[in-house]
Amino acid sequence: MLITLSNSYYFNFALSSYFSDIRNDESLIDEICSYPSIAKDELMHDLQNTLRGKKLKFIVVDHATISIETLQFIILLRTFYPLARFFIIKKPNVVFDELVRLYITILDAKICLGLSELFISINDIHAHSIPPADKIYLATTLKFGITKEEASVICLMMSGSPLSQIAKSQKCELNKIHYHCARARNKMQVKDNNTLVKLIHSELLSYYMIYTQ
Repeated sequence: MLITLSNSYYFNFALSSYFSDIRNDESLIDEICSYPSIAKDELMHDLQNTLRGKKLKFIVVDHATISIETLQFIILLRTFYPLARFFIIKKPNVVFDELVRLYITILDAKICLGLSELFISINDIHAHSIPPADKIYLATTLKFGITKEEASVICLMMSGSPLSQIAKSQKCELNKIHYHCARARNKMQVKDNNTLVKLIHSELLSYYMIYTQ
């Protein structure tokens, strides 16, 4: 399944029409669902109902919908569907700020300049996407000794989720989440979770080469 997140009716209609016109037996797209960029909790509930028993393969967002809140939601979504690939359709003259570019990089997003490029990228059978938690782990494990469990918790913190929600999504006790947070704070020598996330942002920026589009 492919889902789109956009407040533009014309974008959703154009994308659905384009893929319907060129869809063939070799296409990896079997179903398309479009959603507006609405409240995170409401959208997650709707998506969980839609995706029950199905496999989320692709997430497509138009550049006008891009914001930190949207990208935080996609981090949360990719926690449940780590193999889903993320695409952004943008105009050549659109420039994102540094923090947005960081989140786009962590999400391993593919930037496409049109629907034809998007279709080719989606149907590239050799393409894959690295889950956000793995990218955080790779950027922090050698320097700070961050474990995969701690990276997963940090990733969900970057999604804006409260610790109680993180515990629920990880299906574990809240005390365990506090334990992983405390260990990560100790390793990175910070006193609170907000400072931890800010330091993670800084480390990710220095570790990954952020494109300048």
